[in-house]
Amino acid sequence: MTALLPPGTIVRKISGKPFKSGAKTATVKAVVPHPYLPEIDGYTFEEDDSVVRASYCEAVRPTQIYHMHLETCVQCRRMTGQRCDEGNRLRDAALEWIVAPIPSPTAG
Repeated sequence: MTALLPPGTIVRKISGKPFKSGAKTATVKAVVPHPYLPEIDGYTFEEDDSVVRASYCEAVRPTQIYHMHLETCVQCRRMTGQRCDEGNRLRDAALEWIVAPIPSPTAG
């Protein structure tokens, strides 16, 4: 059984195939029963109206999103050291995720 991800999580398909929107990543909008396999959980997405089996998706770390952006953004790929606004936002989110404190286990 796959652990379900909460809405707002950015995911990609484990197969590497794009979503219906054509993008390699998508944002989970809701967890719903799969339309053809009601016993299987699926995700709907903010970017399109598709439903994908939850077991076919994995969460994408902020650092991966930043690196994917750097590979495709013309401005960020230039060697000038300047990043576009989106590149700066993604870099800050990745750095925040890297340095986030690890939560301590709660006393039972």
